[in-house]
Amino acid sequence: MKAHWRLPLAGVAAYLLILLITLPADRAVKLLEQSTVGLDLQSVSGTLFSGKAERVVISGLGMGPVTWSLRPLPLLLARLEYRFDLKDPSFLGEGVVGAGLDGHVYLHDLQAELKPDPLVNHFSPLQVQTSGGVRLRIETMDLVDGFPRGLTGHVDWSDARIVEPVSMSLGHVEATLHNEGNTFLCHLSGSGETAMSGDFSLTQEGDYRLNLLLTPGAEVSSDIVDGLKSFGQARPGGAYLITDSGHL
Repeated sequence: MKAHWRLPLAGVAAYLLILLITLPADRAVKLLEQSTVGLDLQSVSGTLFSGKAERVVISGLGMGPVTWSLRPLPLLLARLEYRFDLKDPSFLGEGVVGAGLDGHVYLHDLQAELKPDPLVNHFSPLQVQTSGGVRLRIETMDLVDGFPRGLTGHVDWSDARIVEPVSMSLGHVEATLHNEGNTFLCHLSGSGETAMSGDFSLTQEGDYRLNLLLTPGAEVSSDIVDGLKSFGQARPGGAYLITDSGHL
């Protein structure tokens, strides 16, 4: 390329970049929502460079407000990438989200602290009240048609307890998160007054399956044991298997 062309081209590139980063956020959000199933950002303000949405809803799970700021270096790889901060009464978190020119949306380095109720009840077929604190970490995740793919994550629920409809101490509950094809998988384990282990799966079509083995300890009340006998299948060692499946 001749030298006298370089300066005008650099000027055009800079002009296009300025147009991009000063684009009103609400216009860019509409394009993102159209390409991402289940995403809804509400009361959007600011620009594509730095902005805010009072509420974000992902596959029916709502939270907010969320703020974002552009990370410049990924622009060199033709990607829009943002550092975001989420400050919800039940969910405090931060991470990185981005999108390529092909519409590929991804997330990484998400760290969050949240109250368990909204997350548990989003997936639970039975409304429950819980207590304790949850730490969520998602190392990597792609979002394809509103569904997670390539997911690697971990959940720690400390002082886990179900308060309603029954009182049950689960102690420290851990969950590993990953994908197999178009299915989200979660492996659960817990060591409390009632020990637990099991798996939860959810397909992209919304079909779920839960297999949960609960083993009540000697200090667990007779009411809980009677409830497990009613809803679960007796297994060796005083354990009870809870199974459920359906469509969300």
